[in-house]
Amino acid sequence: MIDKLTAIFEKQSAMALALYNRVSTRQAILLGALGGFCLAALASALIVRDYSKPNREIFTEMAYSYAAESQREYDAEVLPGGMVQQPAPEGTLYRGQKVYDPEGVNKKPEDAAGLNNPYKADEAVLARGAELYRMSCSPCHGLNAGGGAPVTKYGIAAPSLLAGSPKARSDGELFHIITRGFNTMAPHAAHVKHDDRWKIILHLRDLQSGK
Repeated sequence: MIDKLTAIFEKQSAMALALYNRVSTRQAILLGALGGFCLAALASALIVRDYSKPNREIFTEMAYSYAAESQREYDAEVLPGGMVQQPAPEGTLYRGQKVYDPEGVNKKPEDAAGLNNPYKADEAVLARGAELYRMSCSPCHGLNAGGGAPVTKYGIAAPSLLAGSPKARSDGELFHIITRGFNTMAPHAAHVKHDDRWKIILHLRDLQSGK
């Protein structure tokens, strides 16, 4: 039996060698390419993709990078303070941002007395001013600007804005105060936009008029 198998193997080997000797290198490359194409065509015909399911992914680290959350701690040697969220570089402005007194000429509210409010007290402006006043001013000065807000119980001086100095000051002076702060009042430029400060002032004037 072994002799018979050996004879068949030797015969097949001889036939393959004879075929190899008759086929040129170019023909061998062509036959190999044709065979590869046939195998690829057969594989694509047999493999049916299910578009309702995602593809299998290999080495996902190459496609998806880890994104650190802004409020999480980070390596202090890499980021100052060891926090992911970093402040914008000093002097950074967003597109279209307006800056009040960039040269720092107006040191006191009185220095800004000549500034004019660019807005008129129409319905839309007053509505915006009222909304902003409620969010940024009412916690200290009260919803109706009459003072007596809860913060005053904790030693924070936040007087009425309906009379006296707040009513006598010009719009420019009030704009300066909102922007730079005054006495115990902190600056609000960081969280109240330039144009919105003028709208708050118009709402305050509306409250001062007693309408």
